[in-house]
Amino acid sequence: MGHILLGGRVGTRKIRMLVISRKTDQAIRIGDTIQIQVVGIGKGKVRLGIVAPSDIPVYREELYQDLVAGNKTSLVTSPEMIESVKKAFTARLSR
Repeated sequence: MGHILLGGRVGTRKIRMLVISRKTDQAIRIGDTIQIQVVGIGKGKVRLGIVAPSDIPVYREELYQDLVAGNKTSLVTSPEMIESVKKAFTARLSR
């Protein structure tokens, strides 16, 4: 089995990408707990089955990016909201 291992960095983290060829019903394994199996190939698409522990989230990339963008948006607060929270904490501490 031929493969290509590409490396690089994202921020300060070292990353790597393994590029390999797989046929239908063949799989790859990530660590001891995650298996990705080629379920089908056809019409320009590959169908993958992902077996992972239920506590590990598995997302399609586009949904993950939407989730990340939504989380960043929810972190943005208005100055009025910050002042309101500040007043609430101050009032609670002065009791």
